[in-house]
Amino acid sequence: MKELISRFFDDYASRFNKALKGEDPDVTGTTDSFASCFVEASPAGIICSKNDERFKEAIPKGYAFYQSIGTVSMKIGSKAITELDEFHAMVKIHWQSLYEKKEGNREEIGFDVYYFVQVMNEKVKIFAYITGDEQKLLQEKGLAPYR
Repeated sequence: MKELISRFFDDYASRFNKALKGEDPDVTGTTDSFASCFVEASPAGIICSKNDERFKEAIPKGYAFYQSIGTVSMKIGSKAITELDEFHAMVKIHWQSLYEKKEGNREEIGFDVYYFVQVMNEKVKIFAYITGDEQKLLQEKGLAPYR
């Protein structure tokens, strides 16, 4: 199971980086990574989302946002997979993101995201994830406008 989950997140990062480089976003690959409904928890609150047409429409917009703030790449710095039972795991990904600021200098920011996944029939699906205050961090680094 750990090997399958590890490859899943490598593919997830690969899709993200291809979109950052200007390739058409792999909307199907991204939607296939999530369960039919999923939960995000962050300091902004808890958001329950559906993997539906609205989600599909939001994916290219999300990549466009990251491009607009100068995101060059999102690489996995480390990956810790904790099996919870034969079908579920918690995965801590330490993302290393590289940004190019408007002034031309580059900034690297590391942050952790905790993902909860279900593995059924050799398919991995994200059903929940927990993030820190990414927007605040981007603002502090001068990469995103203040709210």
